[in-house]
Amino acid sequence: MLDQNDLKMIARVVSEVVEPIKQDVSGLKADVSVLKEDVSGLKQDVSQLKSDMAEQKQAISQLQDDMAEQKQAISQLRDDMAEQKQAISQLQDDMAEQKQAVVKLQTDVSEIHLILENDVRKRIDIIAEGHLNLNRKLDDALRVEGEKEMTILRVTKLENEVRGLKARSGVRV
Repeated sequence: MLDQNDLKMIARVVSEVVEPIKQDVSGLKADVSVLKEDVSGLKQDVSQLKSDMAEQKQAISQLQDDMAEQKQAISQLRDDMAEQKQAISQLQDDMAEQKQAVVKLQTDVSEIHLILENDVRKRIDIIAEGHLNLNRKLDDALRVEGEKEMTILRVTKLENEVRGLKARSGVRV
């Protein structure tokens, strides 16, 4: 059996063997502690990344919604542009019709102008000449009428004088 010296020696040997193991375990504990801190930091980083990713997902979702709205707005603009093109086309057609109408009016006005120059003016000249002749005849007739009235006035005056003379001389008529 082992005596006390043997046990002390065994204890020393075990102590010598265990001491480096204790130091290694102590170092491992420190390393594990550091790893725990690192893992804890990683967990926080991962948690922050998850939070950031959630925010990014939300921002992307908002961008997608905005893009959908923009697409809808662009589609509406395209529809509006198509309507504008159709309206412009209609206006161009109307303008072409107006141009044709103006050309027809110009032709009609030219024809009327020619009629006025060739026919109406000649007739107006003829009427004017007839009017001048009528004016001369009227002037002649008025002059004769005026002379007739003057003659009647003179005759009336002379008759009155003759009556006055007869009345003074006592002659009865």
